[in-house]
Amino acid sequence: MKKFFVLLVMAVSLLLGCNDAALQIQARTADGIAQAANASLPMLVERWRQQGFDSLREVLRRKGSREEAEAAVTAVEAEWAPVWKAWDALQIAQDHWATAIESGGALGVALTEMVSAYCEFRAVWPKYIPVMPLAPLRCGQ
Repeated sequence: MKKFFVLLVMAVSLLLGCNDAALQIQARTADGIAQAANASLPMLVERWRQQGFDSLREVLRRKGSREEAEAAVTAVEAEWAPVWKAWDALQIAQDHWATAIESGGALGVALTEMVSAYCEFRAVWPKYIPVMPLAPLRCGQ
């Protein structure tokens, strides 16, 4: 499905000759994706912080040691590390796509990178948090 979407966008761009209307559509789509992603960041940060606090509270409840508290925080950081790494990759890919739109760069390559980064982000998204939808992008299938 991802390949189909990329091919469809590339075909439409070729048919339209990447005219101003096609670039305007891509610019609006890129902006919408950035806004949706940025809107999800505070929720992710809050969940990450809350999980850290909950882990520390559990250690304190059990009257655990400082080492246990540090291990609890380290475990939360390790669990969330792939999320933050994928978030950074998504942000870079979206910036690359936006730059390609603005500068007339390789739109197909940039869009492919964007879809790939989004799908990688979805793969590490915490399962207990509702998924951040980015309407035009689909993964799998």
